[in-house]
Amino acid sequence: MHTRNLILFNEERSNPVIEALEAAGYEVARNVWQPTPAQLQRTMLAWVNFYDCPKRPLKIARFRRLVNAHGVPIVAWNRDAPSYKGRPAWRISLLGRIRPLDIYMSHSLADGKCFGTEQLLLPNATDTSRYNLNGRTLAELADPSFYRYDVSFFGGLRAPGHLGHAKRLAFIEALTRRLDELGITHYISEGKELDLQGQIELIQRSRINLQYGATCEYPGHQAGGLPERCFGVPACGGFQLCYRRHHSQACFTNGVNYVEFDSLEDCVQQIQHYLAHLDEARSIADAGHQHVIDQHNYAERAQRVLDAVEKWRASHSRKR
Repeated sequence: MHTRNLILFNEERSNPVIEALEAAGYEVARNVWQPTPAQLQRTMLAWVNFYDCPKRPLKIARFRRLVNAHGVPIVAWNRDAPSYKGRPAWRISLLGRIRPLDIYMSHSLADGKCFGTEQLLLPNATDTSRYNLNGRTLAELADPSFYRYDVSFFGGLRAPGHLGHAKRLAFIEALTRRLDELGITHYISEGKELDLQGQIELIQRSRINLQYGATCEYPGHQAGGLPERCFGVPACGGFQLCYRRHHSQACFTNGVNYVEFDSLEDCVQQIQHYLAHLDEARSIADAGHQHVIDQHNYAERAQRVLDAVEKWRASHSRKR
């Protein structure tokens, strides 16, 4: 293990990259804003909540000076760009001028904004210990009689007052009407009735798993990076049809291990095509499954972070 084996993690919510680093043997100290000199000597990186930066800029600045003096970068991962949870544009603009981070990591760089001296595209991924074939084989999913539904979707649709659901709900309602007209069976739900086992079962029993929008997106903002679902569905062996998103081509190859659509009509046409060509759909799903297992897990994302930190440390050392 690297002699710098401590991570200062100052974010309240759980984080899959941090969990992957813990699994790799790193020690994680949570909510430590005043680390001791002994701690700093073995600290690899200091992680903060991106949304603490505009709320507590002086606290973040003091923390950055403290850890930087010991060769430790301050990093944050933004999984809500480019809508930034609906934060006022002036705050985001100010943050871009201040650049309070050493390494700004984001699942989307669609709007070109940067909030650190360096930036890293860090897409979502999937936890393959949870989302996987769950005892089934890809060969079983090639059997036409295995399926219960033609199309399925589960996810946030009707959270009261949640602006991020409005566009998705409008699309899903319009699509459902078209599917009913065509006699295409479907399972559309918030998903609250599904535990992990139920989610995997639905993914695997659906010929086509639909992805549209993301809860973090608000009206008036362009689509961001790929939600975790875009990786979780193929990890379970499901065939996925996804609305075109920024950075999708950085993670997948359309028509090879992933399929996109760009409008309601395109979505309907592709649903009809892949329902009529199960072999083609399963070939893409099989390729997508292996691609995600190999390249889009959180252990791989954790290594990306470590590589970026080592690069920063090398550069920082030369400047001292």
